[in-house]
Amino acid sequence: EQALSAAGPAAEVGGASRDPARHARVLAEAFGVERVADPGPGELHGVAGIRHGRIRLVPAAADPPVAEPLGWEPGPRLLAIRSRDVAATRRRFEAAGGRCGPTVTYEHPETQNQEFVGWGPDDVLWAVAFAIGGPGSAEPQRRPSPARETRPQRTETELFSVVCNVAALEPGRAGARALGWRTLLDFPMDGAHIEAVLGLPAGDALDFWMGAAPGNAPARLEMMRLRGVPARAFPARSVGIRRVVIGVAADPERYAASLGQPLIAPRVVAGPGGLEIEFRND
Repeated sequence: EQALSAAGPAAEVGGASRDPARHARVLAEAFGVERVADPGPGELHGVAGIRHGRIRLVPAAADPPVAEPLGWEPGPRLLAIRSRDVAATRRRFEAAGGRCGPTVTYEHPETQNQEFVGWGPDDVLWAVAFAIGGPGSAEPQRRPSPARETRPQRTETELFSVVCNVAALEPGRAGARALGWRTLLDFPMDGAHIEAVLGLPAGDALDFWMGAAPGNAPARLEMMRLRGVPARAFPARSVGIRRVVIGVAADPERYAASLGQPLIAPRVVAGPGGLEIEFRND
């Protein structure tokens, strides 16, 4: 049987929304993301002309009240955006009704990041960062962003990555390898800066992984394994991030089978941290 070619980047992330109009307003005013004509369910939002890194909002069937999520709560919890001007993006996010944690500057093995995490609609947290690449470098890190490459005036990228808080990294790593994705980052993180930006319990640490399709285009997948998450029950959430759609050249069913997980629906399997992964011809 012919080997599978590598899967493409995440075409879209789907979420259940208690108020799609409010969420769409935040996407437009904070990140310059607009509604895209699409025959699928709900509303699709992205950067016009860019086929990947889009966000689909589907009205929630029910929405019992629960407390807003923590940055380290298990599950598909955050969406990430890169910005050339974190302070300006923060102002727009807050003006659109979002709430922000502190803006923190920290280093990891590849970059120095300036970042904040903001609470937006539908229990979605947004990690917004500006990254300087390489030890001793003063130049911004350059990861592909078709949105900014075709529109150099843009401050923000399209959806940069989907972030899941997981109990273990290896199942997600193995799934990425099966799809032909490559590891971009894989290292531990700790310190007061990480505690501040994610609201971690004092003294906690995490293991971080980022993977991407060949070509490193958005949207990517990130996983965080929090080492000291208290043993407690977290509320079931009826809104928020649910599914990521990955584009493939052919035979979506074979790509779904390659992950070795039971099907949730046709071409849909369980991914890391409860994230559903759907394969679709791209």
